[in-house]
Formats: sequence, structure tokens, C-alpha cells
Amino acid sequence: MLFNRLNVFHFCFAVAAHLVVLTAGAQQRYDFGAPLTIPLVLKGTYGEIRTNHFHSGIDLKTEGRVGLPVLAVANGYVSRIKVDEYGFGRAIYITHDNGYVSVYAHLHKFCEAIEQPVYAMQKSSGSFSTELFPAKNKIRILKGDTLAFSGNSGGSAGPHLHFEIRNAKTEIPLDPLDYGFVFKDDIPPVLSALKIYSVNDDFSEINTLYHVYPKTVDGQSFFIPTAIHAAGKVAVAFSAYDKANADDATLGLKKAELFCNGKLIYAYRMKAFSFEENKLVNGHIDYATKQNGEGVFERCFVVPGNSFSQYYAVVNKGIINMAASDTIKCELVLTDAAKNKVVCKWNMIKVNKNLTSVLNASLGLALPSKTFYSNRKNEIQNPYFSLFTAENSFYRNFRFPLDTLAALRTTEFPVVTIGDVHEPLKKSATLSFPVSWNKTAFNDKLTLVKLLSKDRTVAIKSNYNYGAVTGRISEFGRYTLAVDTMPPVLSKVTTKTDTIYKCRIITIDARDDLSGIKYYNATLNGLWILSEYDYKNESIICYLKNDNFSGKANLKVNVTDGKGNKAVLNAVVKLKH
Repeated sequence: MLFNRLNVFHFCFAVAAHLVVLTAGAQQRYDFGAPLTIPLVLKGTYGEIRTNHFHSGIDLKTEGRVGLPVLAVANGYVSRIKVDEYGFGRAIYITHDNGYVSVYAHLHKFCEAIEQPVYAMQKSSGSFSTELFPAKNKIRILKGDTLAFSGNSGGSAGPHLHFEIRNAKTEIPLDPLDYGFVFKDDIPPVLSALKIYSVNDDFSEINTLYHVYPKTVDGQSFFIPTAIHAAGKVAVAFSAYDKANADDATLGLKKAELFCNGKLIYAYRMKAFSFEENKLVNGHIDYATKQNGEGVFERCFVVPGNSFSQYYAVVNKGIINMAASDTIKCELVLTDAAKNKVVCKWNMIKVNKNLTSVLNASLGLALPSKTFYSNRKNEIQNPYFSLFTAENSFYRNFRFPLDTLAALRTTEFPVVTIGDVHEPLKKSATLSFPVSWNKTAFNDKLTLVKLLSKDRTVAIKSNYNYGAVTGRISEFGRYTLAVDTMPPVLSKVTTKTDTIYKCRIITIDARDDLSGIKYYNATLNGLWILSEYDYKNESIICYLKNDNFSGKANLKVNVTDGKGNKAVLNAVVKLKH
């Protein structure tokens, strides 16, 4: 057999111990099994709010370890295999006979039937990153087969299994908890705070009026004891999270509904969104509040540039018109995937004077500014920089501060503040810095950099052409130019055995402080060996698969950064079988 199969006793025990309860209807319709052999514990839920995206699957805990068997959840065939240093890392896609695709990501190692063709492709291309699309039924698998072993590869922040169910025709990820994967959960969501805003019709003005903390007696019924006084048009946002039994993780919600005087004016349900949509998260939340370090607040209103498909009831964009009634009774209902609910009630009372907020005074709008429009191209050109944005690059119209120049003694180039850090970009913008210095030999070493703090910068992929350095930025902030002439630093060679791969590995510390490591390869006694750049731990890992090396061997590692600076490490390593 190509795959290792659990025996009947082991499989039945695993499923019974999983805290996964498949209903009779779900078994008949989907017949999905468990993807791990340990009790399943949620680490992340579908639609959960992550940095710059909604989460497209569920995360399952692996007891903080790598190397746990990962099982096929249904019969099917391997339709895609992807290996990358970033993103999903090592990932497998299985197309099932029932019309769905399951995805298993952040893996450490594939089973041999998958590992062998992947390694052959890597060796042929001389690259760790690779992607295969095996022919239909070429690698046939059965439910319960061991596909791989869990890991921490790619963009994973810790050992776990990222798992998805997708529609095979559209490739849209679905909520696995809607397809027979049910976790024991009788804990309702936790509501932390509410925000009330003063807004106008196009949301070019969103000003915080109130930041309130609801009270509760039983953890399910919340209330605000004092009525909210407001005038004109207002909107609401909430901060909340969910918990599940046997789980200490903070999870996302399944559904949110806002009622005013008994009428549903806003609602979402996380069910099925495309990968193009998951980047709309920054329009869904109060981005400015998040940038200020005040937590994540989900808006109960829809700004013009937010086309997220999971909103199923929106009246007047979620705006509450205080002129319509002297008193408005509000009710916020939050529901998790197990249908546990919390309800928060409060009253809003109309006042005659218009209330304004001073909380957003830090946005720099007193400075000279111009309006950037969400539905058209925008550009700024001045002696220090040029900025171009495509149509629909913003969620709303906003004022762009123009007094943006700042001087720093730590750089020979001007530092400019581009836009407003409280305003998110939907699409990357083109930023150019003109270059007028006499060190032309170093022009190809120039790079855009974003200043994160006084001592921290991050390089932006950019190139020098026609007298300017140009790159694409995904967020506003402080930017400048830097010269990258320093090669990567390679040091500290160690050897050990990878018990999952069952082979020896060589690890080399690899660091580049500016443009980042872009290309790398390694040889041992002149023969190519598989190497992987682990950017999270700043190291290069060499796998001695199917090797016959013993005793002393000559290791050579070549590394090139994003600006063409090269580093070579030559070392003699002692290897023992």
C-alpha cells in the first residue's frame, strides 16, 4: 500500500476520542473523518480576524509538537502539492469523491508517496519551493490514510494543522464546522466593549463618540445601564471573542446581528468567502483603533469600499438615524459556531445638539491635505516622492495630509510620512523616491524601506530605474531610502537528526538585515542537497536525504539577498550514521 493505514481499533478509538461528534445527517451527506489521531482542539476558526485577512479555515492544535500523523478526511486523490518558505509552507490538496477539496497546511513532512515526487521536482529544479498538480487518481488515497506529518512550516506562528474544506468547482473555502466537524462547545462568546460613532452618509467622517463596557450578570445577557445620547447619524462596532471547551485559544465568531427597534439593520454569517475577499478584513474592522493598539472592533456598518459577501442583511449601510425616533432600542446578538449566543441591549436617546469627538484629533487633518477618493485613481507628486493609487484602493474617501517631510539624522535620504497610518489600503500603491546623489555606482543597491520604529526598518521590494527608486507599498507610514551593500551573514553550523524525516540535517544561521535572503543553495562534497530557508528562525536547513555521507564532508552554502549581495560559507562537517 502507498499509504500507512490505521488499524480499525486505532481509527475507531481516535475518532471517539476526538471530541468530534458527527451527526447522522452529516455522516450521510459529507462522511468526513478526523484529520488528526489526537483529540481535536480548535486553535482558530473560519472567518476569524487575522492581520490583513480573514482566516480561511480552522486551526487544530498539535500539542505543541511536530510530527503527528495527518489523515485524509475522505476518499479521493492528491490534486495539488505546494511547498514554499512562506504562506502555507508544505501543503496538500485532496479532491474528494463527494465534490469537496480538503487542504492540510504547515506540514513538516509528506508521506513517502507524496514526498518522493516532490523531492524529485526539487532536485530537478534545484529549488526548495515547488508546486505539483498530479493527474487525477494518480495518487489515490482512502479515508484515514496518513498523508503527512504535522509541522510549523511557512507562515505558521507555532506547531499546528491548518485545515480547510473547499468547493471543488469554485475553490472557495468553506467553514469546516458546517460540514460535519463539530466540537464540544457550550461556552458563549465574550463581549468586551462597544464603540458608538458619529458618521456621515459616505463614511468620510467616522468619529468616536463613546467607548463603553457592557455589564453582565450571567455572561449571556449584557446591557449598558446608562442610555447613549446622540444626534444625527451614528454607527456601532463591537469587540468580542469566543471560547470552546477544552480550549484556551481566543476564537472568532460565526454570526453577528444588530437590531434597532426590533428591525435587523446589519448581520454577517461566516460561511463561504473567496480568497480575494479575505483581504477586506481591514474594511470590516475599525482599523484606526487597531493601529492605536486598542484592540479589534468589528464594525456593524459597511463602508463603501467593503464588498464582503458574508453580510446578509444591511439596511442603510448600518447607519442609525437618530432623527427617526426619540429613543432607539438596540440589541446586538453574537453567535458562535456551536450556536451559543450572547445578547447586549441598550437605549440611544436623541439630543438636539450635534455631538462631536475629539478622539480622532490625532489624524493630522489640521495639516494641509487633499481628498483621496475610494472609487478613482489618486496621485501625489512633489520633490520628495510620488505616490499613485489605482481605482478602488480605499474603503472610503479620506483626507490625505500633505505636510509629510521629516528629517532624520540616521539617514542621508529624506524620511517622508506617506498618508495616514490609520487608513488601510485595499490595493498596493506605487511609491517612488527620486534619486539625486553622486554615488551612481550604488544605484542598484538602493531600496525603499519602511520605518517601524526608531531602530527597526523593513525593506520594500523595489528597483532603481530612470532616476528613481520605485516599489509597491501595502500600508501607509514613514518611508525612506537605504543603501544595501552588506551581504547576508552565515554562521554557526550544527548537525543533528530529524526524527520525522529520519535523516540527518545541517542547520546554518543565516541573517540579512535589510533586503532579505532571496536565493540560496547548498552542496555537500560538490553534490546538491535539499535546503530550506527558515525565515522565522533565520536559518538554512539542509536535508541529507538518501545520503551515503559519513566522516568529514565539505559543505558549501551560497546565499544572495534582494539587492544581489552574495555570501558563501565553506565548512567541514563531521557526519555519523
